[in-house]
Amino acid sequence: MAVELQGWDLGILKASADLSAYQFHGVKISATDFTAEPATAGAADGVLQNKPAAAGRACQVRRMGLTKVVLGGTVVAGYYGKTDASAHFVQADTDQDRYIVKFLEGGDSGDEVTALLECGFYNT
Repeated sequence: MAVELQGWDLGILKASADLSAYQFHGVKISATDFTAEPATAGAADGVLQNKPAAAGRACQVRRMGLTKVVLGGTVVAGYYGKTDASAHFVQADTDQDRYIVKFLEGGDSGDEVTALLECGFYNT
C-alpha cells in the first residue's frame, strides 16, 4: 500500500496546461511553469501532488520526503527511479541515468507505490 508523509513542497508556480491526470507523476520546471516531464530530460524536478485541472492553476510539487509515484513498468524496492516519456516512474538501470526517487515498494505498471525523493546519477 502506497503511503506519503508531509514533505517539502513547492506551490508557487502554475500549470502550463490541464495536469489533472498527472497526480503522482514526474513534473519539471520550465521557464515559467510546471509541465509533465518529457523523455529527453531524463528526470523530473519533483512529483505532482495535486490535480491542477487547467492552465494557470497552482501546482503542489513534492521536492523532498516520501511520496506516492505512478509506475510505468515493473520496479523492485530499493532501486532508484527516473521518469519515462509519459512522466511515469521506471527503474534507473543505465549507467549515468539521472534518478529522482528510491523505491520503497515494488510494483508493476500503473501501480502507485511509495518512494523517497532523492537525486543522483545511477552507476552500474
